[in-house]
Amino acid sequence: MRPVVFLIVILSFSLFAQQNVKGKISADATWTGQIRVTGDVIVPKGVTLTIAPGAQILMAARQDDMSSGKNPDRVEITVSGKLLARGTKGQGRILFTSDNAQPQMSDWMGIAFKNPREQSILQYCTVEYGYKGITTYGSSPQVIDCEVRYNEYAGISGEVRSKPLIQNCNINSNGFAGVISELASFPVVERSIITQNEIGVIIFDRSEIDLGRSNPGASESIGANYIFNNFENNIYNRSSQNVYAQNNLWNMNDNSEIQATLYGQQQNSGYGEIVFDPIFDDTGTAGALASRNERRESRNTSTQPIAQAPPQNTRTNTPAETR
Repeated sequence: MRPVVFLIVILSFSLFAQQNVKGKISADATWTGQIRVTGDVIVPKGVTLTIAPGAQILMAARQDDMSSGKNPDRVEITVSGKLLARGTKGQGRILFTSDNAQPQMSDWMGIAFKNPREQSILQYCTVEYGYKGITTYGSSPQVIDCEVRYNEYAGISGEVRSKPLIQNCNINSNGFAGVISELASFPVVERSIITQNEIGVIIFDRSEIDLGRSNPGASESIGANYIFNNFENNIYNRSSQNVYAQNNLWNMNDNSEIQATLYGQQQNSGYGEIVFDPIFDDTGTAGALASRNERRESRNTSTQPIAQAPPQNTRTNTPAETR
């Protein structure tokens, strides 16, 4: 029996040893345990990368063995195929983070989705200490039950005609913006917390974002977002399009107080209006939202995560200075 026991111990060690990865993934693969990304990783068309619950994806801080991608000194994951990172509550969450013992914003670049045909999924994931935590180019991934925090430029950036679904997420403590919509993108955000970012949500021209509708259609946001305590503005609309942010909570009920945290048509006639009324409340609107949500069986409705205190903000640029 002793040789059998010895063999089991060796197998157990090899299964949980840290693996170093970089480069293009040539066939469907599954990551489990602790993975250290030392160079840019590319998931090409036709390939699916699955990440198991509880996995820790450690990004080599401020280095890139491949010297490729948008920044030759920072690693990134580019998904032109499909990424399925479905964690579970508690200990089963999947972590994407810096391998630095004292991590900082922009230690790595982030995760970029570029597949317009196949839908990737991030669920019960934490994405932190990147430049842009999650970027969507012409794609429609689902980002559900995730926390996106401590990223230098943006928590989630919708770009190039993308339409990500962002649901039940906690987007907090990002250096410039929690959520960005630009380059004709149309993110749909509902039941999420957006707090303690320099700007909660910013929309650039030719783009729209759906933060909530008073009478949402099948593919529109029901709202129920909690948008509050962002340092400069809760929403900054630099687009000529109106932004709908109805049925949300603002940590205040007075319309004039809410308006003071927004920047749009009232401040610049060339920008669109931010439509935030009616305000979500537990007595009136909530019941109507619940009944509308019944017909959306494909959407997850789990409990929102708890917002955390932000790190020291290292970015000082205003929106006008970044464009």
